[in-house]
Amino acid sequence: GVFLFGGESVDDGNFLNDLWLLEGAITDSEAIPCSYQWFSLLHLHGVIMYLAWGLLLPFGVMIGRYYRWSWPVWFFVHIFCQVFGTLLTVCGFIIVFLVSSEPSFPHGIIGIILMFTISQQFLSGIIRPWLKREDGRYVEDCKEKDTFKYKWRRCWEVYHRVSGVIAIALGFTQVTLGVFLINAPLAVWCVWIVLFSIWLFVFLFHEIVHCCCVRLHKE
Repeated sequence: GVFLFGGESVDDGNFLNDLWLLEGAITDSEAIPCSYQWFSLLHLHGVIMYLAWGLLLPFGVMIGRYYRWSWPVWFFVHIFCQVFGTLLTVCGFIIVFLVSSEPSFPHGIIGIILMFTISQQFLSGIIRPWLKREDGRYVEDCKEKDTFKYKWRRCWEVYHRVSGVIAIALGFTQVTLGVFLINAPLAVWCVWIVLFSIWLFVFLFHEIVHCCCVRLHKE
């Protein structure tokens, strides 16, 4: 037999999340004309989310985490990547609901959770508390010698980082599930596996270097 995932409902036209086991001989089946579209809204959704969660958002997280020494360049690059990545996510979220309104498969459920996560992450970045100087002024330049981080800023930083890590982990999971759902050809799988492996290596390498630098600085 052959496993078949998905399909389109003949009743309402919605895409299905069913897994079928096809058995029998090909000669026993009746030939039915196929009106397959080589590019659909689902493909557009995949391309948009691929750009957002495969490129922009991870790059913005990496810059914000490991390149803070390059102020203010890292800040503007981080803002650019996160803003446009969030906008692409919103566009992709809207597009997929134009195709199907039943998020029953884990990809759809995680997508709703991810949409909430990236939204609150974006809003928390806008309302972030600034650094407070000893004279009472609020500044953003982390290199000023007379600045200190008051308790709310510290709490916000922990929350923003943890939430960002969760969002990126969910985003990578979503892209992987999405590639599976569209029955992507081998070339698409290869591109995503290579890109995911690169990001995994880059984050692991930067985290090791970051931890070593922090340890040397404390000593």
